[in-house]
Amino acid sequence: MNILFIHPNFPAQFRHLSEALASNPKNRVVFLCSNPRPEWEISGVQKATFEDPAKHSDRLHPLTQILDAKYKIGEAAFHRALSLKKEGFTPDLMIAHSGWGSSLFIREIFPKAACLSFFEWFYDPEGANAQFGDSAPLSPQAKLPLRVRNSDIQEDLIYCDRGYTPTHWQAKQFPAMFREKIEVVHDGVDIDYFTPLPREQALQKLNQHLKSRFQPDDELVTYIARGMEPYRGFPQFMEAVPRILAERPKAQILIVGKDQSCYGPPPAQGGTWKELMLKKIAPLLSKEDLQRLHFVGSLPYGALKTVYQASHAHVYLSRPFVLSWSVLESMSCEGLLLGSSTEPVTEVIQHEENGLLFDFFSPEDLAKTVVRALQEKDELLPLRKAARKSIEANYALKDCLKKQIALVQDILSPQ
Repeated sequence: MNILFIHPNFPAQFRHLSEALASNPKNRVVFLCSNPRPEWEISGVQKATFEDPAKHSDRLHPLTQILDAKYKIGEAAFHRALSLKKEGFTPDLMIAHSGWGSSLFIREIFPKAACLSFFEWFYDPEGANAQFGDSAPLSPQAKLPLRVRNSDIQEDLIYCDRGYTPTHWQAKQFPAMFREKIEVVHDGVDIDYFTPLPREQALQKLNQHLKSRFQPDDELVTYIARGMEPYRGFPQFMEAVPRILAERPKAQILIVGKDQSCYGPPPAQGGTWKELMLKKIAPLLSKEDLQRLHFVGSLPYGALKTVYQASHAHVYLSRPFVLSWSVLESMSCEGLLLGSSTEPVTEVIQHEENGLLFDFFSPEDLAKTVVRALQEKDELLPLRKAARKSIEANYALKDCLKKQIALVQDILSPQ
């Protein structure tokens, strides 16, 4: 069978599924992308790359820019797929991440191929994400970009054979008329890789990765996100830092991620959220306190795993949005997960059962929860064990892969 994966970035959510399908010698697997990431290679998966046209974009109307980027990506992917057809490759199945534009026009080349779409998010101006907390309702003008961002997602919803999304809450964000098409199947967590490790060993490995000198009696509080921004509660976390450091003299705060905004705008007054929040809390911190606040940038998987394993309290905040992999990976390592009481975090974390929840908008509640986690390390050990068990039961890669492959087989051989 010939299988074509479509996503601008290799391998993204399709890392494990593409590897599983490529392991069958009867399959030929091609991955159509604009960012091939040479550091990633998957045995049996051929990369077919096209140039990202956004590098050459001209100035357009802001709304038109959104569509223009999608259409340019779609057209570039179209031409590369056309060359694949001329080279003799015609897929029986296409698996595409909807929302980027890269799958917009591929059906015109391969009209007989079955199509499975990965749906991560639907932009609803009236939904929980847009109307989060006590923020003012979006103005009609502010709703327009969200409507435009759905343009290619709606196309994929119409023309795909089936779709899937990682959480039940994310599935509920899609229009009711399309929900029967969408299965809830997570990408999966490699529970054989993300495993618990005695803290002394984990700390030793972490010190090697970071070239740091954390001590056995240090209390490690961790925060991980792609970018430091309001979508992932970075301002609230930073506001909680002074109290955590004041009440726990052995606490060390470790922040993993880039100084960037991935899902929202930078501060209106300029600079970055990291710069803004450091400036805000600096008067509350001593020189010694600042030395216990560590920004380590992005980390490779191996180092990231040791962060999970060495952490006493892993803090995760998110607006109602896409759930980060770090939540499940930390729990798989028997991490004590402290999460904001927002969807879809609450789909995974049950308060006092496999983690602790706190008010997203309350740095005081966040700090109080962290301090409790550090004070009651031994008493809260059952929550760590339960966190691992919940991942094993609901998000283990081997089980999620079976469900994904069952979807593939159902599309190819409908009953």
